[in-house]
Amino acid sequence: MEKIVVSPKDRKELVKKYGAYNVSKALSFKSDSQMSKEIRHEAMNQFNGYILTL
Repeated sequence: MEKIVVSPKDRKELVKKYGAYNVSKALSFKSDSQMSKEIRHEAMNQFNGYILTL
């Protein structure tokens, strides 16, 4: 199982922009919609997120 991890502050910004449900699904790779791809891209590139493999 993989998920993208960002700081709580950065996650809060993503939630403000996209909504909690969308961010949660996107960062845990439970959705492959265009919005989820944008969220993941932003999390990785703008907020220095990293992929955690469990």
